[in-house]
Amino acid sequence: MNGPGHEAQPEGRDGATPGADAADAAEPRPTAGGDVRRQLDRAPGDRYRRVETDGADGTAGRGATRTRRLLAAAAVAVGTAVVTFALITFVDIGPGLLVLGVAGGWLTGLAVAGGARATHGEDAGRNRAITAAGLAGLGIALGLLLDSLRAYTLGGVLLPWEYALTRFGIVAPLAIGLAAVAGWLRGR
Repeated sequence: MNGPGHEAQPEGRDGATPGADAADAAEPRPTAGGDVRRQLDRAPGDRYRRVETDGADGTAGRGATRTRRLLAAAAVAVGTAVVTFALITFVDIGPGLLVLGVAGGWLTGLAVAGGARATHGEDAGRNRAITAAGLAGLGIALGLLLDSLRAYTLGGVLLPWEYALTRFGIVAPLAIGLAAVAGWLRGR
């Protein structure tokens, strides 16, 4: 291999010759197989790093990410309330309210955590789990409240919690509790 024009040069630890400057590193280098490899301008793993600053250029940082997560979780909780109200009104699901509570709590916790691939970094913890549990329980409770208000407009005289306990028994508070537990488990 050391034919004319190919002098043997010692290589450094990174494959570059000692004393090579930046101009030499930017040029394509032939490998032992003869193919040409170019120097990358950044590490391949850099594309997976998050932008962590609230810059003037409009990039979202941690504060904006947390706000988006909280708004998404609140939207899921309101959606859970609407679905609960619709199913109670038109289908009368009864014990199925427990399943709805677990599903709504899990989805609320998922939204608070930031999605299916959320990391357990420095913002994970007790506050996020408590927020998820509160919003999840509130979603089911709001659905039950909407149903009791509908009954009140139709001539009912019971207070909201009395109406929920009379209509569903122990299932109503148990559904709120299950939603809170599922939200807490997924949100941490």
